[in-house]
Amino acid sequence: MKKKKFIDFFEDKGYIIVLAVLALVMFIVTGRFLELQEGTEDGLSMEETIMNLESEDITSIGFRSSEDGELYLFVQDSSGSWYLGLQPDIAIVQEAPQYFVELCKNITSYYKTENVEDFSKYGISDDGACLLIVTADESYQIFIGDENSTLNCYYARFAGEDTLYGLSSEYGEMAAYTLEELILDE
Repeated sequence: MKKKKFIDFFEDKGYIIVLAVLALVMFIVTGRFLELQEGTEDGLSMEETIMNLESEDITSIGFRSSEDGELYLFVQDSSGSWYLGLQPDIAIVQEAPQYFVELCKNITSYYKTENVEDFSKYGISDDGACLLIVTADESYQIFIGDENSTLNCYYARFAGEDTLYGLSSEYGEMAAYTLEELILDE
């Protein structure tokens, strides 16, 4: 009789035990997720400035378009006007390169993952979309990959590095411009 009551108890209360086990699993998974958000040496770390320049430090800025695959490099002359490096005779919208400079002088990453071996999983390739930032002392090339719509960012990496970053969607949008959108209508 005692055995039957024991079995009946678990049959009647079994759903409570299942819920308790699920709650425990959720607690463990949530704790692990929060631990990753706080950051680990080789894992996920939240919002960090990965580039910090002054506007006047940037002498040229450009991007390889994800739309047409062309490299557009903007150079500033001594009077402060911008021109298209390889096609200086084309009149461009002056606000565009200045916007790009303001966007790229302080780059913040929403997360990073170090020691990535295969960037192709993230849509990043050496001949794909990229940003090019040139100062008097150094050049920075940042390859832009696929969009992560969950975090509203684009995967990215600096040339020569094995770290994956999550950059604001503005950087992916920058690399999607075409020449037609940057030249002045006359």
